[in-house]
Amino acid sequence: MNWWSRNKKNLLTILGGFFVLAILVVIFLIASGPLIPTNMCTLVGCIGGIKVEILGLPESTPYEVSLAFPSGETQTLKCSGETDESIPFEKTCSSKGAFFSLPSDSEPPEVVAVTIVTSAGQWTETIFPEYEEFLPNGEGCPPICYNADIIITVAE
Repeated sequence: MNWWSRNKKNLLTILGGFFVLAILVVIFLIASGPLIPTNMCTLVGCIGGIKVEILGLPESTPYEVSLAFPSGETQTLKCSGETDESIPFEKTCSSKGAFFSLPSDSEPPEVVAVTIVTSAGQWTETIFPEYEEFLPNGEGCPPICYNADIIITVAE
């Protein structure tokens, strides 16, 4: 009797066992769902906010910009009329307006009262900003930042 005839039954039993085991593993993987998440999020942050552009303001004119929110909070920024690098990024002056940051992952205010004060007078407008949503890490991943541009015209 040769080697093949003696060990054929044992070899076929082992191969059959591996085949059944492989089928069970495939069924388990299909039933348990994907092992790799389909939505991978990174940790990129963002700062959203409201940019107020002031039209009709003579160059280098000092001004004050205030935003009043429905929550009762008011943010005010006094500007020299030129870009000021010493002010933290949360509130920034430029020669044509100001930027106010908004907290990420929270709904932005639907209405904002904007007040501009210069030596020539005061202007107040109620604005319903149109926000752009920004997701730096992709859909379904935090943070969500909202940005809006507001244009106010003043007459000196």
